[in-house]
Amino acid sequence: MMNGAASTGDIELIVDEVFNPKADAWKRFRANKAAMLGLGWAILLVLIAVFATVIQRYDPKKISPLDSLKGPSRRHWFGADLLGRDVWSRIVNGSRISLSVAIGVVFTSLVLSLVVGALSGYRGGFIDAAFMRFADIILALPYVPVLLAFTSLLGRKVWVLVFAIVAISWMSTARLFRAGVLQVKSLDYVEAAKASGASTWRIIFRHIVPNAIQPVIVSVAFSIGTAVLLESVFSFLGIGLDPATPAWGVMVGDARQYVTSSAHLFFFPASALVLTVLAFTFIGDGLRDALDPKMRGL
Repeated sequence: MMNGAASTGDIELIVDEVFNPKADAWKRFRANKAAMLGLGWAILLVLIAVFATVIQRYDPKKISPLDSLKGPSRRHWFGADLLGRDVWSRIVNGSRISLSVAIGVVFTSLVLSLVVGALSGYRGGFIDAAFMRFADIILALPYVPVLLAFTSLLGRKVWVLVFAIVAISWMSTARLFRAGVLQVKSLDYVEAAKASGASTWRIIFRHIVPNAIQPVIVSVAFSIGTAVLLESVFSFLGIGLDPATPAWGVMVGDARQYVTSSAHLFFFPASALVLTVLAFTFIGDGLRDALDPKMRGL
């Protein structure tokens, strides 16, 4: 009886892993402590961004000369900058800027990459060659002059920064998805769909995309952290967002000359930036392990 029960349990476990891969992937993701820690920070960051106006203590752009360069205190939890602006309030509002840029970049880049990768991989021939050569040309362009050109022509706004980062970063995801499409399109069920007279778009989005998108999902998680970092780097260099914008990169850039005398100006925004990038890196690692079929052990 015990052997029979054990055998039945083993069979049910195998069936659950085979026919319920989403639950199995979530189970493996939850077992990854670093990934769950990263997910917790990401959720906290989203809540901070959503309720920023409630959490902030002062207007992040309010200038108070009497509080210039004051350190952390009961009045200013994270201190104040050169103009007397509250650092805590600027970091809280900076989460909105960083997440807005990251989500805008990732969503736009994902849509563009899926369309280009699907058409390129499925159609092949001239379309594939044209898309890939165009991607090669974009990859050869230097980031800084491209962004400088965008901001000079269109202004230093969030949507301009999103557009500029997308323009120079969508190619890697498109290439990754194209590789998945090339693997999937020759499988039997795709050939059967073609034989049944299904349209090209139905074959791509009903049969190919769901089975080729797993590597892209992992890439998206990493891309969020990369987008946050790029926004901060460009703002730090002074070619990103407007200097008055309460963005983490802007704050770190402004704090360069006060690292030794007023370390709080650098420490708090830099810590927020590092923790956010690490969180999405951990999430990406967790997704990669959870979605890897080899991890099922079947």
